[in-house]
Amino acid sequence: LFVYLVRLLSDSQILPMLTLGLLSLTVQIRSGFDHHLAFAGMVPSMLIKVFLAAILVFKATQCISNLRRQFLTVCGGMMYFLAMSTYEFSFFLFPLLLISYQLGSEKMLNRNTHKSFLKWIDRLILGIFEKNFRPILYSWLCYGFLIFGVLRNLAKDISGSYELGLSLDSIGVFISQIFTGIPLIYFF
Repeated sequence: LFVYLVRLLSDSQILPMLTLGLLSLTVQIRSGFDHHLAFAGMVPSMLIKVFLAAILVFKATQCISNLRRQFLTVCGGMMYFLAMSTYEFSFFLFPLLLISYQLGSEKMLNRNTHKSFLKWIDRLILGIFEKNFRPILYSWLCYGFLIFGVLRNLAKDISGSYELGLSLDSIGVFISQIFTGIPLIYFF
């Protein structure tokens, strides 16, 4: 799904194949206990839902029919809400859906995006408020309200699940984890 999304967004034949090759090189397999495997597919399930939502949003921008476009964005919004409900990390993948929407809209309108990067960022940010993107925005806002407005207030003192904050200890952990995404770094 990720390679297909890259294909849609880039409109290239070579970049998706290069992405597929790089994905196979950067997958990290650990010999001991892997905390991601302990979640029994939760992360892959979340990514599948996020990529499906991004594909639906992109496909919605390519529709001429308003009814079909709205249907696809509502389905994309529901899929994104399911992804956030699967694993909270997808809350931070909101820009992926926004970029998918923006690139799809520009492709449909045949806009030249190579003039200015800052103008493109301006259009990207304004795209959040477009009518066809609202189902994605509403699902993101509803989930944020549910987690930070409702569940965080219901969390008891013994549960640190919804506590946000930084401490001096977290800085050391952050620095030690910066390079963990580098392939084969596990062996060092």
